[in-house]
Amino acid sequence: VLANALLLTTEGIPCLYYGTEAGVRDERGVLERESETGRVTYVPRGEPERLEEARKSESFRAIRALISARKAHPALRTGATVVLPAGEGGCFLFARVLPNHPTVLVAIQLGQPVAGSRITTRLLGADRTPLLGKGKVLARLPLEGGDQEAPRQLVPAWHDGVPRVTFEARAESVTIWTVAEPR
Repeated sequence: VLANALLLTTEGIPCLYYGTEAGVRDERGVLERESETGRVTYVPRGEPERLEEARKSESFRAIRALISARKAHPALRTGATVVLPAGEGGCFLFARVLPNHPTVLVAIQLGQPVAGSRITTRLLGADRTPLLGKGKVLARLPLEGGDQEAPRQLVPAWHDGVPRVTFEARAESVTIWTVAEPR
């Protein structure tokens, strides 16, 4: 899920190879024998139930949710990337910014965070301007396979005109927030 989240939330055109959406691996596949990558046919003729099994997998559902988020938020498709400081706990934190569209914040926690560690970051763009206006919050996007324990809403604290948020990221998790009105 983490690698696909990175692929679908960073700049560029994502490419999912056949079988990726279902987490397919064929250890017996040999490069150039069955195909160019060694993968074999995932759904043999006469076995359509294999497609339904794939659609129920965590990997498939997570990728479907990430694609939906990408479609719904133009910043995830064409926005500039602003890498944000996240300390030393293994979290890759960045914002996708597109003028006249809500900014999107993405946290990908790659490993086990240091016990009790919290991530605090300043929400400033490359030009040092705030990534959201006063009175706005970051609302978590519903994401299958994402960190459901992450706060639904991050309310920035403003210090000297700079918005800051603090949160915890669960091990090997993905969380996406978008700038929104408070609820």
